[in-house]
Amino acid sequence: MKLRQREYCHNCQQHVIYEFDDITDRQVIICPNCGHQHYRELDEGTIVNIRLDGGRQLRVMELQDLQLSMDCETDFALPPIVTKEYDVVGHTPDGRPIVKKTDDIKHVSTQQTRLMTERRWGRDPRQ
Repeated sequence: MKLRQREYCHNCQQHVIYEFDDITDRQVIICPNCGHQHYRELDEGTIVNIRLDGGRQLRVMELQDLQLSMDCETDFALPPIVTKEYDVVGHTPDGRPIVKKTDDIKHVSTQQTRLMTERRWGRDPRQ
């Protein structure tokens, strides 16, 4: 199966959609614009089913159960807001963020995936 990810090519200085194999081995990923070879490893990540414009972190608020009383004499207090932060490590071609692999995001649809990392294991011989 092939995966697609939008990344920056430093050779042609453009963001392009890369296509690569869904395996955890080291891969040579070719830029479709200029043919530059990117030597990358794959990591596992979590695709979050929301839209995110840029940013390197995603902050998610966890919904707390509310228990309200119809008694007007009772003081009303909201529960504390609990947030979690996740590091954004990539984006899908349709703009959804990919965060470091996690299973603890609640109330948001997610799926696990593999993605290119910035770890390099080789170099384009034409450089």
